[in-house]
Amino acid sequence: MALSDIKSDYTVERIYVRRLSFEPGDVPALFELKWKPQIKLEIEVSHRELTESRFEVVMKLHLNAELGSRPACKIDVEQAGIFVVPNNKSRNQILTVECPSLLFPYAREAIDSVAIKGTFPAFAVAPVDLQNLIQQAIHQRQLDLSHSKPSDEVIN
Repeated sequence: MALSDIKSDYTVERIYVRRLSFEPGDVPALFELKWKPQIKLEIEVSHRELTESRFEVVMKLHLNAELGSRPACKIDVEQAGIFVVPNNKSRNQILTVECPSLLFPYAREAIDSVAIKGTFPAFAVAPVDLQNLIQQAIHQRQLDLSHSKPSDEVIN
């Protein structure tokens, strides 16, 4: 299925920030340090049905920046959208990959905007291949399940 085929199968009603938090580290002492942070970014994606064909899709980004062993800042953003997605064979793909991919640039902008308002440089979070990340997560979950043993199994 071509990407262009999928995109025509849903509409966007609204895109919004559902939650945004910014926690700076030890300021103003941090401003005296050379800005070369180590960045850890975690992404969570979820969706919930509002009506038969309307869904809220939420992308959570958790950014932690450290300067050496010192916390520089934490930024959490929940970027959300309401999407109308008809019931068809590509619905799951649209809700788990296409809608979050559409939300990601908005979440990146929210992170940079709040960082700049805290007088930190923009983080310019790199684009993410959500399709690949989701496939890796599914594969890892399958590996974890295949390696787990039932609790009633007797090991000799």
